[in-house]
Amino acid sequence: MPSTQLMQLEISKLKHLPPLPEESCRILTALNDPDIELEKLAHVLSTSPILVGRLLGLANSAYFGYPGTVISLKVAIINVLGLKLVKSFSLSILLSTTLDSHRCKHFDSERFWRNTLLTAVSAQKLALLKQGAFDSSLVYTAGILLHIGILAAVHVYPKQMDQLLLEKNNESMLDALMTRCHVIDQYQIGSYLLERWQLPVIFQNIVKHYADANFQGEVLPLINLLRLANVLLTMMLQNEEKIPDEGLALMQALEVKEPEILSIKVAISEKMDDLNALVKTMAGK
Repeated sequence: MPSTQLMQLEISKLKHLPPLPEESCRILTALNDPDIELEKLAHVLSTSPILVGRLLGLANSAYFGYPGTVISLKVAIINVLGLKLVKSFSLSILLSTTLDSHRCKHFDSERFWRNTLLTAVSAQKLALLKQGAFDSSLVYTAGILLHIGILAAVHVYPKQMDQLLLEKNNESMLDALMTRCHVIDQYQIGSYLLERWQLPVIFQNIVKHYADANFQGEVLPLINLLRLANVLLTMMLQNEEKIPDEGLALMQALEVKEPEILSIKVAISEKMDDLNALVKTMAGK
């Protein structure tokens, strides 16, 4: 069967995207509240045993290097992860538990979350280079949400996505195939999902316009930062030292220098083992 028939992802069918469960809605409201007190956030998060278990697992991972064992969510937030990182991690855990990828047997959830985490970490480190020009926690969250459309498509269309993954078992190639088939792409699905879940508009706009080469809106600098983070991701996964032309153009637009890019690549690569262990916890492995 031609791939165009396998993947008819019309907008109208996206009504099958799941709403957030009531418990997750309460948690999401808390995560989106910039003024929420730590005590209240810890209380809301504690209503989800899965969330608590994974956050404690993250706090005890080698990536953070905390001496001793963390058994309290409050300690995990205050002493290890920090409030902003807890919010981002909690959001990614909510996404992975709400969107079921198990019915799509060729979807590698561990690889998906590894690439997602590497994008978020790379984007955050790039943001820190700009000394206040970007909110590093907002950039990190945007990195976590950027490719959520693939996870949503796998949830809604497991059989069709399984066929495409079997043909192109690579996320970037998969996205190109989806677009080439003249169907809705992952970024349209992702922005629709974020709107449905009432996440902040800035994240909806970043995801919606990420693949639009002609976009000139207010969030373009953030989009370019994420594009450069994805260039870094590709370099790390392919163990490349040479920055591709796409990366050089983005560096010029963001006024980032080559030694800074290569320094970030080395810093992240040195912690890759710890990051992979972190991903297993995020993916519930």
